[in-house]
Amino acid sequence: MSTTKPKADPTGMQRGDYSSSGLPPTFFFLGRLINLPLQLAILTSSPFSKIFPRPPPPSGGAPILLHIPSLMAPFLGRLLPLTTSATTVSLKLTPYQAIITTMSVVWVAKHLIWITYLRRERLTWHFAFFGTIADGVFEGLEYLAFTFAAVNPFWSPSLLYLGAAMHIPAVLLELGAEVHRKIFKDDPKNKGKLCTTGAWGLGMSFILKAFQISILSSGSSILVRRRTIADSEHIIARHINYGCNMIYGFAFGMACGGIPVGIIFGGVYVMNFMYNAGPSIEEYCQDRYREKWDAYCKKVPYKYIPWLL
Repeated sequence: MSTTKPKADPTGMQRGDYSSSGLPPTFFFLGRLINLPLQLAILTSSPFSKIFPRPPPPSGGAPILLHIPSLMAPFLGRLLPLTTSATTVSLKLTPYQAIITTMSVVWVAKHLIWITYLRRERLTWHFAFFGTIADGVFEGLEYLAFTFAAVNPFWSPSLLYLGAAMHIPAVLLELGAEVHRKIFKDDPKNKGKLCTTGAWGLGMSFILKAFQISILSSGSSILVRRRTIADSEHIIARHINYGCNMIYGFAFGMACGGIPVGIIFGGVYVMNFMYNAGPSIEEYCQDRYREKWDAYCKKVPYKYIPWLL
């Protein structure tokens, strides 16, 4: 019987392949970087207003001036409504637009750090193209949803704030987890070892400390539950980075278009990681770490989000 492994999916991560990637990382880097002004153009122009007449989205207060480097003005001026004075070039954003833009900047910055510093495996053209185009289309549709905020009964400023409060910490937690794992893997002493420290070893008891005061005042039955979780030393999730993706995918959609939009776009992330990327990394880890992975799975029952997935 043949023991040849099936060929890796060209649109996914090439697990265990650390050969040169060539130009795809450059394409991915530039594609994600260019994505920012393209999305800002959607945010500030309200496309399809002739087909779907609508009032501008709520502003949230007085406009904010975002200063633009003069060298970038000729290019950005073709996409964005820039304001030029004798000394500065600026883009006027409402506070709500600025919040959404900040979320995108953090998101793109994480991708740029990943592609230039954190990525270890070979990157294919399929992955670079799909990762750039798919993310750009998704974010563009979410930005477009915000331009309908004034007539969207499911959107509210509170959901925008909640989305930002969920999105940015989730992106930063994923980034921190990935940085820690790279440091762990780059240490020769850890060659062949499974990373179970840092965010990958973050226990439930750590999460519950933030709620200790309220739990202590709630009665003995809840205290028993708290001790049960803490004593089990369950780590949050085996693939905390994928769980963060699900959270900030939902959060960005919710911030732009309310809970239904969050469910739609967050659902795409959930489906991808549950039925594509997740099974792939589980199979890779099982093949690479064997008994160590079996023990880790017993200790960490949740793959992505504790108590849910």
